[in-house]
Amino acid sequence: MHGGSRDGSCRGDEDAAPPATSPFGSGRLGWAAASVCALLALAIGAQHGLVFEALDRLRRAPLVTLGALGILVVAHKLLHASMLRTSVDGLSLRRAVLASEAYTGCTNAVIGGSGLGAGLKAAMLRSWGVSHDRIGASIVATSVAPGLAIWFLLVAESAPSAARGHGDATMLAAAAIGAVVLVGHALFWLVVLRHPVPAAALGRVAGAAARRLARSRLPQTRSCRARLAGLDAVAAFEGLRHRTLQLGRRQGGRLFVTALAAQIVLAVLLAVSLRTGGNGPTGLSTLEVLQAFALARAAAALLPVPGGLVVLDTGLLALLSEAGGDPSRTVAGIVVYRVLTFLCPMATGLAAALWWSRRVRRSPHARGAQRRELPTTAANAGRA
Repeated sequence: MHGGSRDGSCRGDEDAAPPATSPFGSGRLGWAAASVCALLALAIGAQHGLVFEALDRLRRAPLVTLGALGILVVAHKLLHASMLRTSVDGLSLRRAVLASEAYTGCTNAVIGGSGLGAGLKAAMLRSWGVSHDRIGASIVATSVAPGLAIWFLLVAESAPSAARGHGDATMLAAAAIGAVVLVGHALFWLVVLRHPVPAAALGRVAGAAARRLARSRLPQTRSCRARLAGLDAVAAFEGLRHRTLQLGRRQGGRLFVTALAAQIVLAVLLAVSLRTGGNGPTGLSTLEVLQAFALARAAAALLPVPGGLVVLDTGLLALLSEAGGDPSRTVAGIVVYRVLTFLCPMATGLAAALWWSRRVRRSPHARGAQRRELPTTAANAGRA
């Protein structure tokens, strides 16, 4: 059922797994790769002065600071990969890092990139022999845990000051809003996963959409059209609910702690990046940086923008400047942070996706599937 090796793991060779049935599995990653490259070039070109200044500051930073930045970046990537490994039993660290990097690159590239990244991650996991129900549960779990961690961190950073009466109105409001959103977020997923009614409703909607798509005149292979027409979406969503609930009971605590650790690592990375911008002991304290990060990160989570672009940057600049940081040095530190956490993951995610796509296209299964599907696709195109 699970593919991969006999024990249900997915440690087998990539070429031994069936090809992924997705837009990414048969050489159609070119448009996505070109989009990421173009956006990366535009991002660097539009802010080339700031980016070059950030790179110059990195070049002149002490070796200890550079080493700390490198360790934190690697730690954050490993924590993300660890979440994926926790949700998919038997997944190797190398594959987990590849899938996580590809997902992050898509998320940072375009608006709505989370859906694109989830599809790419699902295709990668399927090509490695992971079953569909395990993939769905993994995607849900690794999306819910970071959201809970973001709001928990906001409450943890702002609530102590609010309780002692030392915080300003912003921190008091942040503590209240964060607590409400955190509880609401947790209750929403608790209801969705424990009761079958929401899953059945989503299944009926998805099934109707699949049947309309199967009847449409869009170019599709016969096998794809048949799968869409015969899809039992209600049973699929019920299976997803059951599998995700089981995963949450077994690994929910570990996933949450790992996601929270990843957010803390990002906050510390911001603090170290600000020191490359010149904010030393007379500038911003680590606590002030952590509080500003938690508030700006929560605000960015409310809007569907890639990587919190503009929202996170503006929030960090306003909060850190208000806390006493020099504006010009703070901007330089934020740019260093964004180069490490926004631009670099786009490049590494693109490389991971292209490497995986090249391996899949060269596998014997993919070549056989392409030979079987080509005549059917040509016939459908002729009838259209």
